[in-house]
Amino acid sequence: MIEGFLDKDEYLIHLEEGLEVEALQAPVTIENKFGTYTMSIEDLGDGTLKYKRKLQIDKGLYPKEDYNTYRDFWSSISKYDNSKIVLLIKNPN
Repeated sequence: MIEGFLDKDEYLIHLEEGLEVEALQAPVTIENKFGTYTMSIEDLGDGTLKYKRKLQIDKGLYPKEDYNTYRDFWSSISKYDNSKIVLLIKNPN
């Protein structure tokens, strides 16, 4: 039996003067019978990034044959939760 829950996070990240974003993780949505995961990072300009994450795990009783699919779901979530933001130091000239 899997207990259901909802976890929502939203953060504003303020970059120090002299840093700029080179690369961000593209928005991600994963949906299956176990739940839904969404994650996005938006560049708001002015040195501010908005990080949003939502994880909804659905309560349920699943057959043992679904275990590997459930593990893969969590593995994918972990991969995206550990994604990186690439920053550059602006040229001072």
